[in-house]
Amino acid sequence: MGGHLLSLVLLSVRDPKTGLRAVLDAPLGAGGRQTLFALAAILPTLLIFGVLSVAGAGQEFPLGPLILLVLQAGALLLMSFLAFAVGRWRGGIGSFSDCVVALSWLQITMVVAQVACVVVELALPFMGAIIGILALALMMWLATSFLAEVHGFRNTAMVFLSIILTLFLTSFVLALLTSLAGLGNV
Repeated sequence: MGGHLLSLVLLSVRDPKTGLRAVLDAPLGAGGRQTLFALAAILPTLLIFGVLSVAGAGQEFPLGPLILLVLQAGALLLMSFLAFAVGRWRGGIGSFSDCVVALSWLQITMVVAQVACVVVELALPFMGAIIGILALALMMWLATSFLAEVHGFRNTAMVFLSIILTLFLTSFVLALLTSLAGLGNV
């Protein structure tokens, strides 16, 4: 099973639309989709605390694992809703469930990439900034390809632009709400 999962991740990196289509077409059922979502929230949390434990006692994460897990799941649901709503607004055909699967699969794929990045950074610390930029580029490329596949869009440049604008507007609204709630003065 683990070998099949890794080969599916590698396929998703080489050919994102085909990789995601294989995940979407898999007979997961509701339980399998929920498990994929749970893994997409749990794996990054484990990675963060695993890296911190390897890095040494001098580094500590400001949130506990359960709080981070809840925040990961909430952020994944929010981004899935936005991907669904903006995609539909722009004429896409994707369902909310497919958007959750797509972004969950993106998260899982990125965890595998981040583990590889951590290994490279441990071996070659001077490559950290370059690795970070490459990981960000990979994430944006995969997100663009995955959401284009989910919604049936052919113009990936417009999908990429929509992602950037949605992230910008969402960040602005969340910052404004945080400021209005008085939490921005911490």
